[in-house]
Amino acid sequence: MWPEALPELVTIALYLSACLSALAVSAKLSGSLTAKRFKLMAVAWLLGVLLAGLKLALKYYPRLRVYLPLEAPVWLGLMVIYVPTFLVTIALISLAALYGRYTS
Repeated sequence: MWPEALPELVTIALYLSACLSALAVSAKLSGSLTAKRFKLMAVAWLLGVLLAGLKLALKYYPRLRVYLPLEAPVWLGLMVIYVPTFLVTIALISLAALYGRYTS
């Protein structure tokens, strides 16, 4: 069981460390214009942790799949990668636009 779950566990660990570091930066910049961008990044990585955990739970506890369509694990696998990445990309674009206003 554990060797097959290793990629999901590594993904969860990476997303969790990214979430905690974004929260730490957000707390350090509390009250500034950039703090909410880092909070958005933290929420995006936390969503990735939750989606990866749900994917792992669906993979190893088949009773959870009773009410879901058969394609649910496939869609969750795609959402684990693309949803957090898309949200972090939006936050980084917003951060770059914010810094671009003040540097030129």
